Amino acid sequence: MGISPCLKKHFDELCLNSCLGLSSISYNDITPYNSADFIIKVPYAGKKLKWDILFDPDDFTFPPDFDFNDDCFLADPDLEILEQNAPSLENWNLDNPKMLAIILNEFLEYYKKLQIEKLKIENIYSRYYEEYEDLISGDHIKPEDVQVSVDSSNMIIFLIEIKLDLTALIEYCNDLELLDLDSNIQLKITINKMDGSNTKSYIQYPPQMEHLFGDHPALPKFGKEVPIKEYVAAVNEMLTQKISHITEGCRLRKEFIRSIYALCRSYTVEVDTKHFTRIIILAKHQEYSCLVTIIAGNKFPQEKPIIKLSSIYCQEGKSCNKILPKYQYNTALGPDKNAYNLVKSLPQLICQMKQHKC
Repeated sequence: MGISPCLKKHFDELCLNSCLGLSSISYNDITPYNSADFIIKVPYAGKKLKWDILFDPDDFTFPPDFDFNDDCFLADPDLEILEQNAPSLENWNLDNPKMLAIILNEFLEYYKKLQIEKLKIENIYSRYYEEYEDLISGDHIKPEDVQVSVDSSNMIIFLIEIKLDLTALIEYCNDLELLDLDSNIQLKITINKMDGSNTKSYIQYPPQMEHLFGDHPALPKFGKEVPIKEYVAAVNEMLTQKISHITEGCRLRKEFIRSIYALCRSYTVEVDTKHFTRIIILAKHQEYSCLVTIIAGNKFPQEKPIIKLSSIYCQEGKSCNKILPKYQYNTALGPDKNAYNLVKSLPQLICQMKQHKC
């Protein structure tokens, strides 16, 4: 059974235009029991809280009820607590599609408040409360950038949003043109023992950036002797350097492909003008022609481009290709000079294809 039409705009707003805390959700996180009752998976500190939202099926203008499926969180809510921490619930407005997201965020903020209070009050966690206070006391990490979870097994999770300047990266990497400049990288730190002897860290990129970073880079070592604030600063520095490296690679790859195109404009068959990773030209030498595909990958210029020769004379149904293992390339020369040397050597290179046999 689907969502009632009068509620659909609320869930559209929630899934398409809003965030819950530090994360967004999709329709996959919402399961209808019927047209008026739902279970929603609310992201918090790297886990999913399962909250029930219960509407009056006879009158959706009434505020929804909530069941948080957690004996430690609003299991028997006091009216005054609700008024203080979720004031928008009383002001529910069916005509305002942002209302559901606003209310959920108010409840999530109260949930976070209780988690931090637990960190503060219980002596076993005192070290990490002090580290939390130290973390948010600087200029870079604000309270709204951090989520803290303390579970019944005494495991603590910090989810920290790291804000980086992506302007230059977006300028040179056209496939990131739709990336919001406010999109941030999230660092998850899991502390399994209170002495810090068993900790894990993990980093999550916005989906648009994952292919650029490839495999998740090795993070700085985090252990009991490293304060969280110091560790976050080390991760920030590592990511800043990584983004700078990727940006420079994108710039040089773009310059290389553009240089090839400028030298071979009249016989270019295809050029990738979005990612600047590939150009195909129809090269000719002594009445013999073949297609030359030049591919510059994400590790350019450290890794030389792939050069593939393809015959245009083979029998129908056959495709004869040859990858050139050796050709003149020197990282130190820069993209313009390497492009010039490659184009200059094309007649010699395609001679290798002229002698092939199908």
